[in-house]
Amino acid sequence: MDVQDIFDAFGHGEKSPHAIKAFLRYASEQWRKPAPRAVLLVGDASWDPRKVSSGAINDDFIPSYGKPVSDYWYTLLDSSTHPAMSIGRLPVRTVEEAQAIVDKIIEHDTMPWQRWQKQFLLITGGANPDEQLDFYQSVVYSLLPLLVDPYQRALCADTTLVSLYAGTASGAPIPAAIVNRINSGAVWVNYIGHGAPRTLEVGGWEPERLANRGRYPILASFSCQIGAFAEPSIQALGEDFLTAPNAGMIAVIATTGFGIRSYDDIVNSGIIATIARTRLRTLGDLLNAAKQYLNDGSQLAINTAMQTTLLGDPLTRVPLDTVPHPVLDRSTLSIASVPPAPVLSADADSVRIEATVFNAGVHSDSTVEFRILHIYQQRADTVMLRLDGLCSPERITFTLPIHRMPGEHVLSVTIDPNGTLGARFDTVTIPFYVYGEQLLAVEPQPGWDVSPRDTVVRFLNPLAVAGSYFYQALLLSSTGDTLATSEQSPVEQRATHCQWRIPITMQPGQEYRILLRALNIASQTWTPWLRIPVVARDSVHIGQVEHLQGQPSWSESVWDSLSLQSDGSLAFTTSVNIELMSAGGYQERRSDTLVVVAQPGYRLRIGGVNVASERSDETGVHLAVISARDGSVRAVRWFATWTQSPVPRSAGGPAELAAFLRDSIAADEYLAMVSCGQAWGLQYAQYASSVAEALALYGADSAALLSGSRSYLFVGMRSSSRPLVAERIGNQQHWQGGDTLLLRAALPLYPQQATLYLPVAGPAEQWQDVRIDRQCVRSHLRLEVYGGATADQISTLITAADTSELSLADVDAAQYPFLRIVVRLERDGSDDFSPCAITRTVLRYRPLPELAATLEASDTTPLRGDTIALRARVVNLVTRSGVRQTDVRWMLRDNTGALIPSETLPSSSSTLLVGDTALSALLATTSLPNQCTAALAIETPRDLYTFNNIADQPLIIRADQTPPVVVAIADGSVLGDTAYVAEHVNLDIVMLDSARVPITDSTALTVRLNGALLQRVAESLAFYPTSSALLRWAEYPLARAGLSASVTLEQGVNVLMVTAQDAAGNRTSSRYVLIVPDALTLEDGSVAPNPAQENARVSVRYRGFQQRVAAWLELYDALGRRVRSERVQLVNGANTIALPLEDQSSGGQLQSGTYFWRLWLEPVGNSQAIGGMIVVVR
Repeated sequence: MDVQDIFDAFGHGEKSPHAIKAFLRYASEQWRKPAPRAVLLVGDASWDPRKVSSGAINDDFIPSYGKPVSDYWYTLLDSSTHPAMSIGRLPVRTVEEAQAIVDKIIEHDTMPWQRWQKQFLLITGGANPDEQLDFYQSVVYSLLPLLVDPYQRALCADTTLVSLYAGTASGAPIPAAIVNRINSGAVWVNYIGHGAPRTLEVGGWEPERLANRGRYPILASFSCQIGAFAEPSIQALGEDFLTAPNAGMIAVIATTGFGIRSYDDIVNSGIIATIARTRLRTLGDLLNAAKQYLNDGSQLAINTAMQTTLLGDPLTRVPLDTVPHPVLDRSTLSIASVPPAPVLSADADSVRIEATVFNAGVHSDSTVEFRILHIYQQRADTVMLRLDGLCSPERITFTLPIHRMPGEHVLSVTIDPNGTLGARFDTVTIPFYVYGEQLLAVEPQPGWDVSPRDTVVRFLNPLAVAGSYFYQALLLSSTGDTLATSEQSPVEQRATHCQWRIPITMQPGQEYRILLRALNIASQTWTPWLRIPVVARDSVHIGQVEHLQGQPSWSESVWDSLSLQSDGSLAFTTSVNIELMSAGGYQERRSDTLVVVAQPGYRLRIGGVNVASERSDETGVHLAVISARDGSVRAVRWFATWTQSPVPRSAGGPAELAAFLRDSIAADEYLAMVSCGQAWGLQYAQYASSVAEALALYGADSAALLSGSRSYLFVGMRSSSRPLVAERIGNQQHWQGGDTLLLRAALPLYPQQATLYLPVAGPAEQWQDVRIDRQCVRSHLRLEVYGGATADQISTLITAADTSELSLADVDAAQYPFLRIVVRLERDGSDDFSPCAITRTVLRYRPLPELAATLEASDTTPLRGDTIALRARVVNLVTRSGVRQTDVRWMLRDNTGALIPSETLPSSSSTLLVGDTALSALLATTSLPNQCTAALAIETPRDLYTFNNIADQPLIIRADQTPPVVVAIADGSVLGDTAYVAEHVNLDIVMLDSARVPITDSTALTVRLNGALLQRVAESLAFYPTSSALLRWAEYPLARAGLSASVTLEQGVNVLMVTAQDAAGNRTSSRYVLIVPDALTLEDGSVAPNPAQENARVSVRYRGFQQRVAAWLELYDALGRRVRSERVQLVNGANTIALPLEDQSSGGQLQSGTYFWRLWLEPVGNSQAIGGMIVVVR
């Protein structure tokens, strides 16, 4: 609702908080029930709407009430203590600010349960030691029991306490510890300490220092004024936290005026107690409930209630369930081999699964059950785990057998399967893969087209990191001949993969087989051969694979009812071998004296099987009816064609034969017929014409010539499209017209249907199309596309179409990375004997990449505080898939597998183009646990194998046990234990430390001068944290902190005591005696070398109450003439002055002889000079 409408309706058009309150009272009383329970004000305010105060710049969009301002006042409709609704404000001044907050609220409210949502960050300050203890005890005794004590129905929270009283648990600097905790996730930040509208006493975690996108906490600040959203000249810190885009807080509970310590504590503990002991979770209701504890009726209690405000949406929920809610934290999941090994192997005994379970709700004494289903090869085994109560995070562990169980395993974890806790919880699915001792193809994959020249074969050995292997590689022709071996070109084992460069040029258009295997040197066992069939082609393309079958080879395909032809095509035809014999029986005169007698006989052998008895006494016609589709024998008959009288076992005489030929054989069936003996004699003649006419239907031409015992065999078909006719008749010149005839042939078959199963193709990142090249006249072709998640589980029919070309662009390669194409042929009717052949198939797709990562650290055992360099390499091993856009994430995990924050590693994933790409990051070790693991994880895109998508580097963080070193400098001169200095001196105290932990706290250096703290006696003093110290004292690269001071010393002896403490708590103390003389004097003068040839040096010790003093160095010859005079500067302590052996007046060299030098202080005069003799030798 536009606030101006409210002003018009309830305030006579004037901007007034009373108009808003009148509207809220009207809505509460008059609107349809239920009455509104929450109010959200969207717009900033100013208690100086007319901008008359100095510096006033802020607009008053929606006014608040009073000063300090109060939005809570709006909700007190009928009572001064009990609000009628909850209220919050988004103190925005622009649409962009409003959008930023709304985006954060949506992200926060739609987030699934995560472990960081149980993290409470508790911060306490205090202006002096007593106050620091008081604030610290407020947390320890009032808040912590509600958060962690199960006897108080606690929230089972994880807590991090940072205080000026006790420091940090890790020893890290307080600002760094706070920033790290917020960046890694906290549901609630509770601050008790001093504050002002723009600052907090415990600072260093302002919104601009945070990088906590997606992990926005609620800030409850019990300090002064950081919630003062209506200040006319500034924006309060609470507003900054709320309006910061993609960082900061989701809501801020804070005061708009000065806080009252005891009453702030009541509200603070009231909020936490309400969360722990009730089902209230919205911020507005929680704050209202907490304010009801302010019930003593005092003005201070009323003021505290009025000015404690909510900046944020009052319906924003604290993401803590109101019932016990176990959640398995997938980010802590650990899957490890037993015994330990880098990769899960079927040689291992078992796999140990570990994960952290946390309670996203409140404490429960009930036993929590976990049902784990271990699914392997469609068999499920059940494991039950139990936890007796769940408050703090618990590490669960279970072990499952994997010995000799290679392949895909799936765990299904159901929490509280029996519903004991009264709620329903998500089931967690955990897949993992157990590798046998095997090699894995990377590039090429089986069936790929490859370049015939300089072909590199890349493959993986998952177990290579666990042992040493010897590799063997072969290139075979399609006929099995060995063409190349790894003896000619050895296999290379690299950090990310193995590869073999084929040492010969392959013939384009030919199929080859690549064979790879590995010998485990320790066990002396070979892996199975990895077989990769490929086809060489002159032109291959990046981003596309052509999976080829056909001319010249179908070796990877399977078919039925098709036959492989000599030209490499698959014909839609088969054949069956037949052997026919006809012997009429006769006497043949071969000469005047020789007569050969032949016995009658016949043979019907179909597909190598005699389908008739072949008895020589079965005179007549024998026939078989053969299916032209599948070669099956449909009928076998014997007709005694020489008689019409019944003959046992025969099917009749010539009349029955004619009838059978006319009526009993289908158009797509072959007739195979032979005669035996006197088949055409006796009574056959009166039926000869009807038999000949019937045979003519099958394509016979010579049946009318049959008589007597003339041999005859015939193969034909009734269809006019008959593919074959074979007819032979005996030689009529022989006696009785008989002869022995023999026919052996492959009888062509024309199946009604045929199926071609192309080999499995994939895995693909994107499918493109499939094309079937065919040469068919009438037959129909249908394509069926089956998909699956793995190569051996392809069962889902995705699509089918009556076409020889099919686009696969709509097939989801993520769901179906593997495809099998099935080609089905069907003839057009029973008379279709037309030729049909498939010559070639092409399946095109974009191959999946195979991304692998390696990681190394510049130092794996760094000193705490060091910043180490992490160097990673991400490579796409499938070069055919092209350069890929890849998302990678840097991670740190502790020994339990939980993610831990980092000050320097990027908190979100990074996108980069990957071919073979190097990347690096810096890792600060200040706040890391003693042992941890740095990792780089490849998150997207999908790739072939996942076991190499994470590269990790274990780290051991060594504690800094070396105390720091103190360097004291007076007016630029480094001090020893005892030093003469000037009365007015500039002191520099520098702390050097080998650990690189930055120091920002000025208490790291404590300096006393003559027993008094230096800051109390110095005329000026400045502290330099690490970043500034390194700039100011650049000559000291180990500078970690320092201070500069101007002081006036007492004459005589002064004692300077310096205590330095590095970030690890190591301390050192140094004592310096600083002597301020009461006069200016020179001592211990000398010259060297003496005698001298070219130049000499004068050494002298100066002591005086001035740190620096001007002096004159003079040189005289033996006659007392001054040949040099030079003004020089001396400092307290030892000085060395160059003495050139030159005549100053002439500029020439001094002659050999004896000379005298003299040095005197300008303020004192030459009456107190020191000097000596020098001999010059040329």
